[in-house]
Parts: sequence; structure tokens; C-alpha cells
Amino acid sequence: FSGRKVDVESTVDKLLGNGKLSDSKWLMMEAYENIELAESSPMSLLLDKIRFEWKRVKLISVFDDDIAFCAQRRVPVISFVHESLSSEDIVKKCEQNNIVVRAGFFLSTECINRWAESRGVDMQELRGKGGAVRVSLAHYNTMEEVLRCIDIMESMEGWG
Repeated sequence: FSGRKVDVESTVDKLLGNGKLSDSKWLMMEAYENIELAESSPMSLLLDKIRFEWKRVKLISVFDDDIAFCAQRRVPVISFVHESLSSEDIVKKCEQNNIVVRAGFFLSTECINRWAESRGVDMQELRGKGGAVRVSLAHYNTMEEVLRCIDIMESMEGWG
């Protein structure tokens, strides 16, 4: 489910304890910032597709669009539903091409229910489609992998 990123410095403080800026703290903060940089470009590519090009795809988020579509302010997990294709079919097509995405409610049924209610999405229909598609990115995912995932989904009959 789409979530908000935590502040790097406060996270490092929790891990290392509050105090002066030691070398360990600086190294850890730099590592977190590098991870964020590595995650944000591939995530932005996918979020931009959903926001500006894929008119039949709806992003699932508990946040307003300013946060939901901002790669620098969220974790790299993107959940969405397609207007006509089932989430299970999208996952199956990706899996056939060695791309791992998942379908379901991901222990977030109540959050998805509130999202659906606020957007006029029929939960019964969503259940019939297998829930949402979840793409979970990490610092080791490349732009090429995300582009391949996008190409695979866009190649599905009924995507556009």
C-alpha cells in the first residue's frame, strides 16, 4: 500500500541514538539518501505513467495527490487497479515475463475499502478482480526493469 516516507535524520537518530553527528551517523544518512535517489527515478517513471498516460489505471493511496504522486515523499510501493483488466491477469502477464508484482489486498482491506468508497469504486468488483496490483521497488531495481514492466503491461489487450 502506498505509504509516506520517513525523515532520514530522525530514522538514523532512532537507530544510533540522539547525539552528536558521528562518522557512523553521517555514513548512514548518506546511505539512506543514496537509496532514496536510486528508488525515486524508477518510481517516478511508473507514477507519471499512472498520473498522465494510463487513463484506465487508478493509483490507490491514502494520501492526497501531492504526496501520492511525489516519489521523494513516499515509499517505493505502488498499488493500482485497472478499470477493466483483473489484477490477477496483470500479475500473470508480468510473471510470464519474469517480472514480480503481486495482486491482493495486502492486509490493507480497510484502507482499500475507504479509498474505493471515496473514489466511487465498487469493492465487490475489486474483489472479483483480485484486489489491487502492487509493484514494490527497491534501490536495486533499475530504470530498464521498470520500463520492461511498463512495456509488458501496456502490451496487454485492453490496457489503453
